Amino acid sequence: MTRRKHVDALAGIVERTLDAHAVPRARRLLDVELAWIEHAASESLPGEKRPRALRIRRVVETCRDEHLASLDADEGLVALGIPWEEVALAVRRRRRERAIAARRRCPRCESKMETLEVREGSGRSQAIKTHFRCPACGLGTRT
Repeated sequence: MTRRKHVDALAGIVERTLDAHAVPRARRLLDVELAWIEHAASESLPGEKRPRALRIRRVVETCRDEHLASLDADEGLVALGIPWEEVALAVRRRRRERAIAARRRCPRCESKMETLEVREGSGRSQAIKTHFRCPACGLGTRT
């Protein structure tokens, strides 16, 4: 399993944990912390000025423990080497993409578009692209 796949797996576990959180206000506060981390990463702040974001860090580390339970020793070392900020940024990116996809409407009939993940390319250059399709009129678009 590559480092990127570990980050995506961890981000998925963290996202499911955030969505399952019972208190909506706590979910919103964690989303604010994710935005704060993204802003700090884009500004390239030095270490002492970076946000600590203790709540989201605790969630990421708890989810990392869950992910480590399913790995062998070598894969576990790779997963342990991933900084929590990288996982938090991946969660923020996934949540933003999901929010954009939820708002996407068909330009022809204004129905809500379905999201499709399509593999394009072959061999090592294979990539997963997001496509959108209208269930009402069948119009398809790519990103």
